[in-house]
Amino acid sequence: MSPRVVSAGLLALALVCGASALAQPADSAAPLAVGVMVRPSRPATRALAELPLPPGSRALGTTPFGGSYHYPGSVPDAVAFFRMAMHGNGFRLVGQQQHPGRSRFLWERDGERVELECRAVLGATAATRIVIAASAMREG
Repeated sequence: MSPRVVSAGLLALALVCGASALAQPADSAAPLAVGVMVRPSRPATRALAELPLPPGSRALGTTPFGGSYHYPGSVPDAVAFFRMAMHGNGFRLVGQQQHPGRSRFLWERDGERVELECRAVLGATAATRIVIAASAMREG
């Protein structure tokens, strides 16, 4: 997607949000949160090729930038696996967020970045959905 298209889309979003905020009565409080994530345009092919998965995981869908996987175990088990395996493969943990039933991690190695999310699957049995997004970092 070209930078012009992204800029035009962000401008349109800002105008719509601004008009919506102006249309609110002065005494109403309507919080608005807008987030934008622009993904780099190059996949992290080496990181994806060497990325370990917990035993028993199966792909639900993949793209050149990552994929979604089903793991027949708990989120804490998946997290423990990735902590050991990623460190063992030379990745450095640079960010994390943990909430009940969900954990997100950001790992880096040799100019590549891998974002992992482990989320509990609804149901009576322990299962985890693993979402992976990997991209090459821009050279500065």
